[in-house]
Amino acid sequence: MRFFLRETFPTLAESPLVYTRRCLYTNTLDGPFWIDHYPEISALSFSSGGSCQGMKMAPVIY
Repeated sequence: MRFFLRETFPTLAESPLVYTRRCLYTNTLDGPFWIDHYPEISALSFSSGGSCQGMKMAPVIY
């Protein structure tokens, strides 16, 4: 974090860190991601579980 601040925002590099949070992965319980249609709205679909898999597979999903 400090390295990033020194390189990007030098005046903030030594400021106290007041708050942090984690970036949560959206993995599913068994690993694969989900892609499905929303039952009540035919034009709506959803996907989840794409911590990295979604980005890698996006070009082949249409």
